[in-house]
Parts: sequence; structure tokens; C-alpha cells
Amino acid sequence: MISKYYSSLVLQLFSIWVFGYICKIDPITKYLNLYYATLLMSIGFVLFILYLICVKQVSFDPLFLLILVFIHFAPLYITYKYSNKVYLKETLVISFLIYGLVLLYINKNPIDVYLLDKHPASIDELLTRCRSDNDNYIPACFIFKLIKLL
Repeated sequence: MISKYYSSLVLQLFSIWVFGYICKIDPITKYLNLYYATLLMSIGFVLFILYLICVKQVSFDPLFLLILVFIHFAPLYITYKYSNKVYLKETLVISFLIYGLVLLYINKNPIDVYLLDKHPASIDELLTRCRSDNDNYIPACFIFKLIKLL
């Protein structure tokens, strides 16, 4: 699944880490330490939401915003509490490199993604965008399409 958001990449890596943690796969939990990445994701999320609310005057549905907050802050808490704090910088740098390659692949840049693109402010807007045929690179759309196929 390709997404235009850095947080989606971090959440995908976090899912791999959780799988490794649950299944006790030591190489995953030893070398994939996402605390700095989840911290950056959470701080970036807060700044991004403040930008959308204060500058772009976006009005979010409270439930949608609550879901987004949970999705962005739960991994931060879990990585803070349960990961060993080694290889943090290395994982952060590698995640940035992967994100840069993804942006090159989809022909976007961070300015386009975070400042110029339109962002859904409610669950209904998200579903409408997912139903369109555009390649919007929103991770929830991929999940919805996958569920629809099942």
C-alpha cells in the first residue's frame, strides 16, 4: 500500500513491529525501533491539524478527529512503553529515505501533500474520496477497497 503521508509509512512499520513483538521475532523488535518516528509522526500530526484548522479554516467532525488522534498517538505510547531504545536514529533516517522514495514514485513532494492537497475532514468526505477513481494515496481507501473485495 502506497500512501502520500509519512504517518502511514510509520504505521505500516509499526504494524510490522507489533507483529514481531507479539510473535517474539527478535530481529524485528531489536532493529526496528520506531519511538523517534512515532514521536515525529505525533508532533507532525498536531502541527498539521493546527495548520488545517487555523490557516485553512477546516472544520473537522469531532469523531473523525478523535479517531485520527488515537491512530497517531497510540503507537507513540506503545513504542515508548514497550520498545528497547536502540537504533532509534537509524530507523528514523531509513523511514525518511523510504518516504522520500515513495514521494518520488507518486510524483509528489511534501508541500503538495501537506499544504496544497485537499484533506478529508469527516468520515463521509473520506468515503466520498475513496469512492472516486483518483489515485489519492489515502491509506484508509486501500483498506476500504480491500474489505470490499472480501
